[in-house]
Amino acid sequence: MNNLAKCILIIIAVMLQACLTSSPIYHPPGKTGLSGADSAASPQALYDSAVYHVRLKQYEPAERLYTKLVTDYKKTHEAEKSAYMLGYLYTCSDNPRMNYAKAGEMFESFLKNYPKSRYVSDSRSWITVIHKLKKFQSEQAVCDSLRSENLRLSEEVRSLKQVLEELQKINKK
Repeated sequence: MNNLAKCILIIIAVMLQACLTSSPIYHPPGKTGLSGADSAASPQALYDSAVYHVRLKQYEPAERLYTKLVTDYKKTHEAEKSAYMLGYLYTCSDNPRMNYAKAGEMFESFLKNYPKSRYVSDSRSWITVIHKLKKFQSEQAVCDSLRSENLRLSEEVRSLKQVLEELQKINKK
């Protein structure tokens, strides 16, 4: 593993640790009666339920609840935390819908909608990590392409050496 890859992995590990320790506080869900009647629940109950789903690695219901909070309760603190968490959900490696591009969009949207939030710094950090990861991935693709081209050229050189040896044998006769 090259130094750039090691640096990127270290940055991601540090960011994950920082975000986990400063992400919105977990409150276990109370008896909210959220059996499909989400619209009757309070923003805090919806948020608690979403966090509970994240803890259980049930990302789709969590995403639906966070989206509902951002859409239906825009001016609440729970909507602010939910907007941040929507970006975070797309960075979870065990989320089948993990998508760094989508996470970046969510964090950008968060910054636009909540410029004075306590999660602004975390969102900016995530955006920086995502940009560095994209850059690393594109550099890795270039390296892979160059490696492939190098192998092809090595084979061609080997083949040309064989032809040259054959020609030298013929020339000696």
